[in-house]
Amino acid sequence: MPEKPEISKVKGAMLVPLAKIINGLKDKNWVAETDLTEQDMKMIKAGILPSAWYDLSLLERMGSAAYKIAGGGKPEGAFMFGAGIMVQTLFEVYKSPLMKNDPKEILARFINLYNGSWFNNGVAEVEFSEETSTIQRYLQPVEVFNHEYFVYMLKGVLTKIVQANGGRNVQVKLEEEALLKSQKITQLTFHISWEA
Repeated sequence: MPEKPEISKVKGAMLVPLAKIINGLKDKNWVAETDLTEQDMKMIKAGILPSAWYDLSLLERMGSAAYKIAGGGKPEGAFMFGAGIMVQTLFEVYKSPLMKNDPKEILARFINLYNGSWFNNGVAEVEFSEETSTIQRYLQPVEVFNHEYFVYMLKGVLTKIVQANGGRNVQVKLEEEALLKSQKITQLTFHISWEA
């Protein structure tokens, strides 16, 4: 088994949608109101490169800031962000791999991008049954993520990519959802169902 990288990294493609929100709300003092630093803001204003690698902690700070300021700290705000601007940006950058008009195939492709293309460590797996799929994401290192915003954003992304590939009445449920605010979670297990 390959060694886990010492520094957790995320591909810029995952940060670009957050940068659009932060740069778009020019009247907000992001440094005073969130955990973003002056250096973070300089990098965000200069432009995030979709193909570059960034420290995973930057995703945490940007995501938490956008969740707090733009989303009002509400799960539905993070869900809409995932289903909207996040998916739109991912489709722009990865249109061919993310459009195959088959929800099962697209979820398998999504996991392949998740493993190594978007994050340099951790493991994500997908298992399919007759009508549903289960995605597990093992977070390494766990302490980097604010699970709440990330979970609801990811629910929005998964819902939208299944819908965009022919799935109707998509349902995305998280086994660990009730534990998000009370426990340190080492894995996220999503159950996704849809009608063809």
